[in-house]
Amino acid sequence: MKMNDYIIILPDYIEFIISELEKKGFEGYVVGGSVRDSVMTSTPHDYDITTNASPMQVHEIFEKTCKIIDTGIKFGTVTVISEGNPVEITTFRTEADYSDYRRPEKIEFTSNLKLDLSRRDFTVNALAYCGRTGLVDYFNGKEDIKNKIIRCIGNPDDRFGEDALRILRALRFSAKLDFSIEENTKKSLNKNAFLLKNIAAERIYTEIYKMFEVKNQKRINLIFLECRPVFEVIYPEFSDFSDREYRDFSSAVSLLSGDAKLCLVYIASILKLDEKRMSDLKFEKSIKNNTKLTVLALEYLKKTELLKTDFALSAAKYGENAALYASKIIDAEKGGERYAKTVKNLILHECISLKQLDINGNDLNLLGISGEKVSEILHFLLESVILNRCRNNKPDLIEYYKNSFEKRR
Repeated sequence: MKMNDYIIILPDYIEFIISELEKKGFEGYVVGGSVRDSVMTSTPHDYDITTNASPMQVHEIFEKTCKIIDTGIKFGTVTVISEGNPVEITTFRTEADYSDYRRPEKIEFTSNLKLDLSRRDFTVNALAYCGRTGLVDYFNGKEDIKNKIIRCIGNPDDRFGEDALRILRALRFSAKLDFSIEENTKKSLNKNAFLLKNIAAERIYTEIYKMFEVKNQKRINLIFLECRPVFEVIYPEFSDFSDREYRDFSSAVSLLSGDAKLCLVYIASILKLDEKRMSDLKFEKSIKNNTKLTVLALEYLKKTELLKTDFALSAAKYGENAALYASKIIDAEKGGERYAKTVKNLILHECISLKQLDINGNDLNLLGISGEKVSEILHFLLESVILNRCRNNKPDLIEYYKNSFEKRR
């Protein structure tokens, strides 16, 4: 179905590429996410172009006016630098034989735009546009955008069998666009979740991370509740959760959405993932380090009355970031925002770390103190300041050390 009455204002550098293709007798369309975002009246971040010109013909058209990079020429993709902007131009193609559930072994170029669009994942991503024809919509993507639905093109079992990573892309787009997942698509992705075992951990990690970058409590909660089989494939530890435990987790992690690192730290902490397991899942080093300290802070705090002093002491022991992450997790599990505000205020206005203490190792060295005892004394003084046993100024700290350190036990 073609709609000629829909107008999208394209950047000049994109209009230039399409115009040059058309001057040589070829078709050129912006395609995919940029068209979807334009239809949704969002500003696209980048543009991809599809054409019936072959990669060699694209070279010939632009080699005198633009820099050209053969980014994926065997898949029909050439990158043209237009007015300083890299634009991927891909020849219409069909794909077949996805033996690894990710990449096609057989690619054939075609002159048929509909065939090219039919190989894509979801109807909302299968829209094409150029000024000459207007919006090209063979699969009712515009209607699905209007109804806020993620729907596979054709048979969802086929689409997920071709590329299992589409399972996670469906979840990510659902969160990002705040769209529901069409029922048959949802049933199929849960049924085919086992295919994710064939996908590289790095790819899975990236999709999960991007999903958690979206602040969308209601949608992410639904995604976890409605697509539990998917997450049990990625994190088999969830199989041991009761329905209530899983619901509680889903609610808490959705409250943390918008901060991908915190969400992954929470998953690692609640599933008790060790360093090897996190490495297998391709967690970043910073997330692994934050998890260790956050778990310690949580263990400490959950034995306390969660008073302001308790959070201050947790920051002193395990670091400000661990205390903040722990406070946000406790808030999420309790469904509030109380404790994170407390920790943020402490970080801004109170002495809760050695860097804020009005005495340092050099000061202790001048008193004839060296070695491991320096750190021990500094931590003792920091705790004393937090507990209001001593004021945070150097003379008082030195005096308090002399009078109290050796007697502390």
